[in-house]
Amino acid sequence: METPNSDQKQLFSVRRILCVIGILLSVYALKVKYDGTSRVFTSSFGNGFGMVSHILGDDSLFNLPNSVYGAIFYAVELTLELYPTNMYGGYLLFAGCVLSNVGSIYLAMILYFVLEQNCMICVSTYAVNALLLVNTYQLIRYYPSTKRE
Repeated sequence: METPNSDQKQLFSVRRILCVIGILLSVYALKVKYDGTSRVFTSSFGNGFGMVSHILGDDSLFNLPNSVYGAIFYAVELTLELYPTNMYGGYLLFAGCVLSNVGSIYLAMILYFVLEQNCMICVSTYAVNALLLVNTYQLIRYYPSTKRE
């Protein structure tokens, strides 16, 4: 990757900040879940997106709290961003952001229509995911092309 200009540096800085905020929100959500103070996190949708237990069972290794998946996602996004090898790396980051926003929409619908709750941690996480998607879309143009010259 070429030496980044000031716009690129700013976009990468914002991306790193968003990933750190996402990790912090995920860790805080995990704390709230284990404190048992939120109906949202202790509901059946609080683990494995409400689907894993139906498919693999309650004792499945993949039936983790959603916040653990979130922390892993933000850590992976942050790590992959540090090694931008080519345009495919940029597309991989973007695909991860699209997937996280699909998950956010799914969880937001459950929050509003099924649980009928208000959760500031959840909404904040959805906002971080949306901003990360926009940021990654803007950054893709700076990733090196995969075309041979």
